[in-house]
Amino acid sequence: MNHLNYATTRLLLAVEQPNPDPGPFGEVWDKVGGVLFWACTIGGLVAIAWAGVMLGWEKLDPSREQKSGSAILFAILGGVIAAGGATIINWAYGT
Repeated sequence: MNHLNYATTRLLLAVEQPNPDPGPFGEVWDKVGGVLFWACTIGGLVAIAWAGVMLGWEKLDPSREQKSGSAILFAILGGVIAAGGATIINWAYGT
């Protein structure tokens, strides 16, 4: 098994690792990505807070239709999807 590990290591060292060129708009896309990241983060927090307010109003007025449970669920699900997407993007960029 040691010979296989040695051969694999030598092969990986022999293969040239690519160095991606961000192009002329690399800094612009980084700024746009940062703005979108913060907008999505703030939007998710606002969605969870709004769902909490909806829950409070529904508890105060029982005659209202019960929608807050699904709103909270969808806000949390959206946050999980966004966090997963951010993890995949960070992995793809190598940061």
